Amino acid sequence: MILLSKDCLKIDKELISLVEYKIGLPAEDVIEGYLKSLIYYDDEESRVIKDFVKTSQKLDKLKLKLVEQIKENNLNYDDKLLEKPLDALERIHESLGYVGRNQISSIAKVNHVKASLLEAICIEKGMEILSHGAGVK
Repeated sequence: MILLSKDCLKIDKELISLVEYKIGLPAEDVIEGYLKSLIYYDDEESRVIKDFVKTSQKLDKLKLKLVEQIKENNLNYDDKLLEKPLDALERIHESLGYVGRNQISSIAKVNHVKASLLEAICIEKGMEILSHGAGVK
């Protein structure tokens, strides 16, 4: 447990002992070093990581918006029509860990459904989609 006041930081004795055992330094030095690194050492790597996280969050929001728009444009599709192609795509994803856009397109063509709708549903289900599924990941 950690308690904090304006001029004092209280940390559980067991946690301090564990930190000192694992790291081999006094806990005060570890905590002070960590706090200093948060404040003073904002290097290029951490800025790139922050930018990456922000960009990933924006991309996720855009994907969800795209999925919503595609689903709105395809409201007339019967769920029964999508059952068979989605089962096939889920099996591919389970075995490979991803689905290729070429696989989505082929399955859509065979089952007479829109590839964009299948891809949107795959995105919604959290499947990783690559440009071509037949290649090496």
